[in-house]
Amino acid sequence: MLLPAASTRKHKGEIGYVEINKATKIESGTGRGQTSTKTSFAGYQKRVGKANVKKAMNAETSTIYRDELANLVFVRQGGKIALKNTPANWELIGKGRSAYVFKIIGEQRAIKVFYPPFEHLAMEEARNYEKAAGISFFPRLYEAGEGYLVMDFIRGKTFFDCLAEGVAITKDHVAQVDKALELARRAGLNPSDIHLHNLLLTETGAVRLIDIARFSQKKQCTQWQDLKRGYERHYGQYYFPKRVPKWLMRIVAYFYQLRKRLNGKQ
Repeated sequence: MLLPAASTRKHKGEIGYVEINKATKIESGTGRGQTSTKTSFAGYQKRVGKANVKKAMNAETSTIYRDELANLVFVRQGGKIALKNTPANWELIGKGRSAYVFKIIGEQRAIKVFYPPFEHLAMEEARNYEKAAGISFFPRLYEAGEGYLVMDFIRGKTFFDCLAEGVAITKDHVAQVDKALELARRAGLNPSDIHLHNLLLTETGAVRLIDIARFSQKKQCTQWQDLKRGYERHYGQYYFPKRVPKWLMRIVAYFYQLRKRLNGKQ
């Protein structure tokens, strides 16, 4: 799997906030025509705050990815959003609950594009990456704009894939996650929504954390502590399988989230 990479340094002025004023295309999926949602300046102010808008308008006002972003088309299929086309020089490498991630061919960079109605998360995640700048466990952010982020790119496997493929997750890897989260807290972040898909093991055995949009939420999240507790109790035991089927991990995750929701209502 190919995912955004990390860097240990932040250079002043390298993160550009770009308002490209594009229409995010969404087709109905039924052949009845195309609908679109346009980014309004007033809505942009409301979502990301006037200070960030001012910074955006004073920063670089164009992006080399403008044409590709403007031509990206998503299709509404039932209650879900699917990707209809991919720019010729982009390679699709992942999809999450709110965005698609592409490798930019010919560059060691990845671009994360949020689909409606989640475009505002780009600026929220960008602010979190700014706070985490200089922490080697987190990706380096090059550029952020309305609905997208541009980050470094490396090869690696998520912890989910490691479990599925039988790649060992060691105590050192767990300790690296702990260290990353502690450094994030010192930087003013609130680590949240830590799961097997946003923990990345690189080819050199280093751990990287990606997808940190929710690191700015206020409530306390125990998800990593729960994962670590399960690791300490079961991983490496004689009954623990060398390879864990993906369907089984999805079932466990479903009931874990269900239990959290039910406990939250009590």
